Amino acid sequence: MRKMNGKRFILGLMALMLCLTMCAPAFASTGDRVLMHETTLDGFLPMVVQAVVPCGDGFIIVKYSDTDVVVERYADAQAEPEIFVLDDETRMENGGIYVNPWFSWNGELYGFECKDSYTEESTTSKVLLWHVKLEDGKVILEDSGLPVDLSDVTAGEDGAQNLLDFSGLFTMDDSLIINVWVDEETYRLKRIDLNTGVCAETEIEGPVTEMVPGREGTVLITRSDWNPDTALNTVKVSSLNLKNGEIQEKTVIDGLENEYIHPCYDRNRDAMYIIKEGELWAVPQFDMEGAEAVNDCPRNGDGAILLPGGFEVIWEFDTVMLRNTDPSQRGSVVLRVSDRGDGMTMNETVYAMNNKRGDVSVIVQSDWRKEPDVVQAMLNRDSSTDIYSLRSDDSEFAALYTRGYLPDLSSNEKIVESTNRLYPYIRDMVMQDGKIIGVPVCFVGDAVGIHMEAWEELGGTAEELPKTWNQFFDWLETLPKKLEGKNVSLCDMWETKGYFRGGILKTMLDQYEIRMEKKGEKDYYFATPELCELVRRLDGLDYEALGIREDDEENMYEDEERTPLLQNGTSTLIQNGDAYVPLTLSFSEEEEPVLPVQVSVAFMNPYCEHPEEAMEFLALAADSMHGMEQYAAYTDKTEPIRSSDYEDEVRWYRSEIENLKERIEKAEDGEEREMLQEQLQIGEEGLEYTEKHSWMISGEQIERYQKWQEYFKTRMYSFVNILLNGDGEDDSSEYDRFFHESIGMNPEELLGTLDTKVRMIRMESN
Repeated sequence: MRKMNGKRFILGLMALMLCLTMCAPAFASTGDRVLMHETTLDGFLPMVVQAVVPCGDGFIIVKYSDTDVVVERYADAQAEPEIFVLDDETRMENGGIYVNPWFSWNGELYGFECKDSYTEESTTSKVLLWHVKLEDGKVILEDSGLPVDLSDVTAGEDGAQNLLDFSGLFTMDDSLIINVWVDEETYRLKRIDLNTGVCAETEIEGPVTEMVPGREGTVLITRSDWNPDTALNTVKVSSLNLKNGEIQEKTVIDGLENEYIHPCYDRNRDAMYIIKEGELWAVPQFDMEGAEAVNDCPRNGDGAILLPGGFEVIWEFDTVMLRNTDPSQRGSVVLRVSDRGDGMTMNETVYAMNNKRGDVSVIVQSDWRKEPDVVQAMLNRDSSTDIYSLRSDDSEFAALYTRGYLPDLSSNEKIVESTNRLYPYIRDMVMQDGKIIGVPVCFVGDAVGIHMEAWEELGGTAEELPKTWNQFFDWLETLPKKLEGKNVSLCDMWETKGYFRGGILKTMLDQYEIRMEKKGEKDYYFATPELCELVRRLDGLDYEALGIREDDEENMYEDEERTPLLQNGTSTLIQNGDAYVPLTLSFSEEEEPVLPVQVSVAFMNPYCEHPEEAMEFLALAADSMHGMEQYAAYTDKTEPIRSSDYEDEVRWYRSEIENLKERIEKAEDGEEREMLQEQLQIGEEGLEYTEKHSWMISGEQIERYQKWQEYFKTRMYSFVNILLNGDGEDDSSEYDRFFHESIGMNPEELLGTLDTKVRMIRMESN
């Protein structure tokens, strides 16, 4: 495994961390802070949170990268961190140490490591418990000396995996509490006295979702039950008495989108704190009727701990936040955002808004499973929600747009400036009668994509690619001979006949619908001779000759090593990676292609009671989009961006190449020289590949996107999407029946079923 320059990396990282902490935003309650928040274009994070544990009046954060472990120690909620590093070199010198999970006791940090020993006959595992000494900027691992024996949970070949199968590990008083998964129906709670090593065990009926400290001598257990009819969770909170094993139900919380509530119990206040629907709630004496929202919380989190001073630390893999639990310190203005669009822009904007306006509390709720009636809310002049985010092809957005319910945002200079930078096809969509009625926050557009290198391997050229749908089917019919004996398959190994055919049919209908809309056709239908003939050609393909499995056929992995030539769902916009290039297919040689783009739009409720703050939030949302989205939105985003690890990759390859060249010059043995020459060739090819492909956003992608502007059209009301793309179980079944299970059905009959529903919708709307 190659190594990075650990010292330089860590020094830069520490500087970044200090900047993040020193420049921490003043969040929506007094003392709120963001201690870490990482976002990148390609998902490559320099640091990932592994654990957060309480320590005295403060806490400890453990982070790791590809090479190093970084520990941050905070004396309290207001303190700046002390930083300690366990670098890669030290870890490897000690046999590749990997510590997880972690806990604290008496102000000291501890961590488990599972070591596997291998022989020809067997694999054995043993658990090491380290005392993690933090001094002089270093993480020093030494024997803990604690009488903890976990050999019974790591027995057998799967020991390393079992060590990580803890749904709860924490200290309470002088005991280490470990909840060990046994099977789907059983958990075993181990309570180990850290002074004596005495271990008491309690068997618990599963499943257990979470386990945390409770009142003295008890732990809190949550169990989540998902309702398939509502797609929501019910969480039951119980108390387990550690002495007698008695379980007492404390409260039930219904209608949750997330199965985790991350309960934290405050013994002094006799209150439980939970995370629910974008807010941090206090539940006194486990009474949900008396529950009070005390702060906003933009992330549901992977875990949470309560500090003695009344602050809660909430963390996910890329974020660590401090939240004040005192409701009197909450911001004076509360904005509520209903986010039913795509992407994470609304959540990301919370960080920007709180950084700018510490007096504004923002609650983002993803309500798509509850399906609130936005149109009815506006008819009722409901002001409870300030900002909505909907997809442009959502029927409710179309109704709001058509009825002119969306208020003008043009009084905000920042929104005007960002709107003027938009590509024309997007700008036209967020403007109505000269008014700016929304801010785009996410974009989705896709088509059938082709792997150009695989196509060239088959002897093909760009000029030979089809330009129309009829040419596409002609082209598919020529592929069986081209694919023979090649390391290329037509599609991915998991795609059966039904899925491949369904994906092509969906793309074709999407493009047909947007084409008719662009032509200005108001009363179009789907069962036209033109479209029926294309469906007939799709169903008439020789799928066996093309190497596509039947839906009930096995052996899906026999093409695992082959490169798929086609990809359903290749982005037509800016994407991370450029292996697949979208095919732009029109319905006739006399027409240009039309590529539908679904835009998620954020807009203000016309009855919003805080319009200035709402528009300020929307202005920040325009700049809080993911990097790919910004390149798809703004005409001035034209600078290509390399992958996050590009410089490290190039540096490593060049170093290896120079090293190999020196060794070749010194090699006296011909066989050794030949082996080194082969390694050199591999290194040079690797460098060439990295130089060519290590782009998050390449210049070629940007150029293609700009060239295709005339093809794009924003997708508004879509019959295909409304009728066949619902989120409920029945809608999903209908989608499968139409796209995946209708092979062999007469095209006129198939498309006629869609037309019947379209006709009914039009009659109801007149």
